[in-house]
Amino acid sequence: MKIGIDSYCYHRFFGEVYPQQKAPRPMSLEDFLRRARELEVDGVSLGATVTHPGGLVDASLTADENDLISEGTHERTVIDFARFNQRLDQKRRAPDP
Repeated sequence: MKIGIDSYCYHRFFGEVYPQQKAPRPMSLEDFLRRARELEVDGVSLGATVTHPGGLVDASLTADENDLISEGTHERTVIDFARFNQRLDQKRRAPDP
């Protein structure tokens, strides 16, 4: 079994707060991914806001500013957290250009 986190679990941190609720400290996508890594989960699932008719979104996901993981038009994007961490670790170990 693999354990993962869906971004909806953190929806209040992303601004979805009812009027009677106190808003928590906002969380960025990077904060969410950092938290998932701290929890050592096997993967994360990211939801997105619908930007086109028909429920499609344009998405681009990178491990950092240069390492593209996925892009295109999706209904939902799922990150292979082990692959994500592996690519980050490879970049950390790479010599500076």
